[in-house]
Amino acid sequence: MKHDNENPDALLVTLSVGQLRQIVRDEVARALRPVEPAAMLKPREAAALLRCTERHVRNLLASGALAGVRIGSSWRIRRDAVEALVGARGAA
Repeated sequence: MKHDNENPDALLVTLSVGQLRQIVRDEVARALRPVEPAAMLKPREAAALLRCTERHVRNLLASGALAGVRIGSSWRIRRDAVEALVGARGAA
């Protein structure tokens, strides 16, 4: 990383094409990695971790505050999304 002397608030990052390709490959591989079934929670299980009602979890899902996947009429929520929300609540 290189600092721009003319604008102290600007930060210049120089990457080679190869480095950029590797970053993209890594991010795509991470995004496409299968999620273990145990890492997916039902709204009832997420509510237990969040110490709230299942209805509140469904409201969080509907508002986008909690990321989840709708499968038919059911919701599945990644455990790490619930843990991130717990961490955000603790930091607030």
